[in-house]
Amino acid sequence: FYSVAPAVKAEKTIDNGVYTINVASAKSKVLDVAAGSANNGANVQIYQGNQSTAQRWRVVCGKDGFYTITSIQSGLALDVAAALKVPGTNVQQYRSNGTDAQKWAISKNADGSYTLVSKCNGLALSVAGGGTGNGTNVQMARKGDSSAVKFAFERVPILANGVYMIYSKLAQTSQAVDVIDASPSENAATQVFTVNGCPAQRFVITGLGDDVYSIHAVASGKYLADAGGRVVQKAKAGGVLADTQKWKISAQGAGIVATNVGTGKVMALAGGKASPHTRLVTRTEAGNSAERFRMVRYDNLLQRGLYSLQNLSGPTVLDVAGGSWGNGANAQLYKANGSNAQKFAIVPLGGNTYRIIAAIAGTSLNATGGARGSSNVNFASPSNSAAQIWTVKLTDGGLVFINKGTGKVLGTAGGAASGANVVNAPDGQIAAAGWRAYTTTVNMSELTTIHKLVKQAPTTKNPKFDANGRNFNISKSAYNQLVRALSKAWNRGEAVGFLMTDLSTGMTLASNADRVIYGASTLKAIYVTYIFQELLEKNKVKYSSIRGQLDQTIIHSNNSTYIGLRNRFGNSGFSKWLGTIGLGSGSSNYYPYNSARKLQRMWTKLLAYEQSGGKYVGQWRRTFNHSDYSFIRQALGGSNTVYSKPGWMWSSSWSGGTIWDDSAIVRNKNGRTYLLTMLTQTNPGSNTAREIVQAIDRIQKELPNS
Repeated sequence: FYSVAPAVKAEKTIDNGVYTINVASAKSKVLDVAAGSANNGANVQIYQGNQSTAQRWRVVCGKDGFYTITSIQSGLALDVAAALKVPGTNVQQYRSNGTDAQKWAISKNADGSYTLVSKCNGLALSVAGGGTGNGTNVQMARKGDSSAVKFAFERVPILANGVYMIYSKLAQTSQAVDVIDASPSENAATQVFTVNGCPAQRFVITGLGDDVYSIHAVASGKYLADAGGRVVQKAKAGGVLADTQKWKISAQGAGIVATNVGTGKVMALAGGKASPHTRLVTRTEAGNSAERFRMVRYDNLLQRGLYSLQNLSGPTVLDVAGGSWGNGANAQLYKANGSNAQKFAIVPLGGNTYRIIAAIAGTSLNATGGARGSSNVNFASPSNSAAQIWTVKLTDGGLVFINKGTGKVLGTAGGAASGANVVNAPDGQIAAAGWRAYTTTVNMSELTTIHKLVKQAPTTKNPKFDANGRNFNISKSAYNQLVRALSKAWNRGEAVGFLMTDLSTGMTLASNADRVIYGASTLKAIYVTYIFQELLEKNKVKYSSIRGQLDQTIIHSNNSTYIGLRNRFGNSGFSKWLGTIGLGSGSSNYYPYNSARKLQRMWTKLLAYEQSGGKYVGQWRRTFNHSDYSFIRQALGGSNTVYSKPGWMWSSSWSGGTIWDDSAIVRNKNGRTYLLTMLTQTNPGSNTAREIVQAIDRIQKELPNS
């Protein structure tokens, strides 16, 4: 029996303030709003402490001795879901409403820990099952001596030092504080703008003591300040922050308030609106939502994306000399021209370290030489070398890139004129060491990009593709669809190589068809087809004895059954079988690197068997029509027959990164068939690979019939 009107005693046991609420038995785990959500009803869990505002709580004792506990990030209160009376009831965050479901008695235990009891049901805040793993739920339970109901309160500043985006509480997920046009200029104004995560919306917030902070703009290296009622960015004067560049941060009501130390006025949205381009102003505090903000902490100074890197010493940008795609291409400064040789995917690796990858080419910014003196910088084939890992820091003069391998800074040996060589040298011994990052996109009309996109560059107005000496027009919308899909991968620094061959005409469409990428499990399709054609069809083995292994290997990509097949049937026959198309060499590698062109040459063997009319072709088709994780089938399977076999590697610790490959025989309802092989570094969680396949299929449908 549980009381519907429990008598809960309350008293003041801890001081009002901002705290992390730690699990007493595992103090590295703290009370956390799942996914940092700003929504009513978002779940509360425990998670490894990470200094985010989703793990900071404003704890205030009322006159009745009961506490309200409010998330610093969302401004929502710790709440017993539906005020239910029974153990197991979930705990969430919810809009403050003053009900007993949001009132907590905090009592101190003999061991120094605390237990939180809800006024609405007399039950204690508890970690489900006494667990300590990330994501373990927080719910209500009976009081007792269990460690599951014991917590520790650790007083912390409202904000930890770090990188933040600042959201308006009037549009707390869609509009963020933004430096207008990512301007580097003194006195550039600020606004709220649609969330995009670019450097203009990122700020390094640093505590100066007594809840006073500086707000340092990543886009410019300048500081937010109150200038006569406008919130602008200003550089330090004489290396010292003025009081107008300092902000007193407080948690009030349903959000964070920033009060300027120099003027005593609060930051607010002009006109009380949160539509794009609304300016930030300062004014006498009125206590409304236009003055409330949500501050969300991020791990990285720059989010993953495509950037141009402008040098602060001149009107030049980082550039791959000659637009080269080759290993060892030199890094230089050059006048901005919008080419893809001046665009780079910045890929966070954690701990504010990054890879800097040339758009389309896929080569990585690489420091040559050791830790002493100046050394050259080039673009090299990606590797795990520390010479290709860069730490990025925000200074008053902009961004500084420090090489992990050498500890030296990116800059030039001299000035920042067009053509200046980029080097890596000790800090203090280098010129042009300050940089500014601007988000950008791939230049889809650049001629060198188009050359790599297909076998022959299209004309500017009506793209044409050549196959066997015949040209054909492709609709501009289909062409743009393909390039947009490819750009999603390129903008993230993800390699893509594909080859499509239409079997009615011999016409082809390709992008980076000779680029070598890890093939993962794609060779399983080749080896299993060898078994079908050379062993089953020639009665050297019974189908019933290996059907399960064949299905597991292709449908579920089971590594154990694949290795078992290879160990049982060996490599000599397989090598000889592939030797008929000149690919027998290296066939002993179970998981080789491949190119789309080489892989498609292998799939011509599969196509020949699929069309051979052999005794076991029906079983082969059934098996290859059901392979898991085939993005070609996911994209096309509804209206086409697809025989495919994907391969993947999803380990974040592996040097090659994420791999998602696929190959297929695709036959449409009219019986027209094409081969498609595609090797990518795209993430299976995105739609990018499927969108590329859909664009290729659309182009194939536009091809002439003969």
